[in-house]
Amino acid sequence: MKHLFLTLILFFFSVGISFGQEGLSLEKATVSENIQIKIPEGFSKMTDDELYAKYRSADPAAFAYISADKQAEFTINSAETPWPEEDIELLYGFYKATIYDLFDEINILKEETIDLDGKKVAVLEMETVVYPPENSIIPRPTVRKYNYIQYFIHDGKVWIMSFSSPQGAKQNWKEIIEISMESIKLKKPKQK
Repeated sequence: MKHLFLTLILFFFSVGISFGQEGLSLEKATVSENIQIKIPEGFSKMTDDELYAKYRSADPAAFAYISADKQAEFTINSAETPWPEEDIELLYGFYKATIYDLFDEINILKEETIDLDGKKVAVLEMETVVYPPENSIIPRPTVRKYNYIQYFIHDGKVWIMSFSSPQGAKQNWKEIIEISMESIKLKKPKQK
C-alpha cells in the first residue's frame, strides 16, 4: 500500500512538472547583426499584412513575431539616439511618460533597472486597459493586455523589446517571457 501511495504521488508530481513546463521551449532568433535573443517556440514572423493591420506605421518593427493563436506578440524596435548607455534610466523616463497616453488604465506590476549581458536595461511589466470610443459606430470590446517591455541602449540606438498578450493569458506567458527577455546576447559593434 505504501508503494502504491508513493507511486501515485510520484506520478502526479511528474505530470505536474510536465504540464508546468509545457510551452516553455525557446528558440534562438537574430534581431540584428549584434543582437540575438530566444523567443517562445511556435512564434512566427509577422507578415507585412499582419504588421500593417496591427501597427499601421510607415516604419514597422524590424523584428515582429506572433504566437500561433495570433494572440501574443513579441516585437523589437530601435531608433537612433544621441543618449549614452549610462543614461538609460533618464531616457526610459521619457518613454514611460508617453505610455500613459496610449492606455485608459495602467497597473504597473514591475518597474526596475537590471543588468543583462553587461548592459543596464529598464524593465516595465504592466497590465493595460483600452476602452472603446464612446461614439464609435462600430461596437468594439474593451482591450485588456499584459505587457512586458525592456529598454536598453546599444550601438548608438535605443532598443525597445515588447511582449503583449491578453490579460487573461498572463500566467501562461509571464515566466517564459521573463526568461526570453533575459536571454538577450549583445555583441560589440564592429569598428567602422
